[in-house]
Amino acid sequence: MIRSHPDSAIGYNGHTEADMVTKEVTIAEARNQLSAHVRSAEHGTPVVITRRGRAVAAIVSTADFERLERLRAAGPQAGLAGLAGGWDGAEELVRAAAARRRGPTRWDDESS
Repeated sequence: MIRSHPDSAIGYNGHTEADMVTKEVTIAEARNQLSAHVRSAEHGTPVVITRRGRAVAAIVSTADFERLERLRAAGPQAGLAGLAGGWDGAEELVRAAAARRRGPTRWDDESS
């Protein structure tokens, strides 16, 4: 099954969200056609492997894997910092998201 990925990030592998397509295959299909699925991933189409209808793994290109590893190592604040300065209100959004992630502090106004 090939489908557009609704949760894809803009800029993933050089594509916009509208361009993003993934293949979805069962474990049996992945086993039987592994080289074809690896080729798909090499060419920018990630392959999601499912078990009983639930996604359990993915095959992605090494470039995408390295990008994901860098993002994970940098942590969530680095991703939010990338938004700052991109448009009016971006810095406020980054601050609000960071505050929400931290949760309320003892100095926050409890009425809001």
